[in-house]
Amino acid sequence: MNKVIHVNRTLKCPVEEAFTYFSDNEKVKWMTCLDADIDDFIGGKYELFWNLENRDEDSTAGCKILAYIPYEFIAFEWKGPSIFPVMNYAVPLTVCSVSFIPKGSNTDIHLFSSGWGDSPEWDKAAEYFYNVWNKLFDAWEIAE
Repeated sequence: MNKVIHVNRTLKCPVEEAFTYFSDNEKVKWMTCLDADIDDFIGGKYELFWNLENRDEDSTAGCKILAYIPYEFIAFEWKGPSIFPVMNYAVPLTVCSVSFIPKGSNTDIHLFSSGWGDSPEWDKAAEYFYNVWNKLFDAWEIAE
């Protein structure tokens, strides 16, 4: 489990707003989820849903917040879509850690995704999420 995905961008918004993109039930929908249930404390839920017909499939159902420092840092467990079952039954699950660094009126965001296993299935899942995270981050209004 030595693979780590790192994605970073500088957003054109203050750190307080940037943090809500990962911690607010409505604003987290930038990740294209249809619904979210996020608690703002360590041990709280970090559940995003892409399939409302079956909330256990293509979701992060059961995932928890592992670290939470408002406007600075959040870490949460992460699952993959049903095409990557290896991610959804791993112990421990993969983890996303996100730091928020004020840069004037902008915010540097660094997302690290870790806990990837060593197999062709894991490699495909890691490549998928590397591409997904970059694509999603590219859709934001980036500061120069």
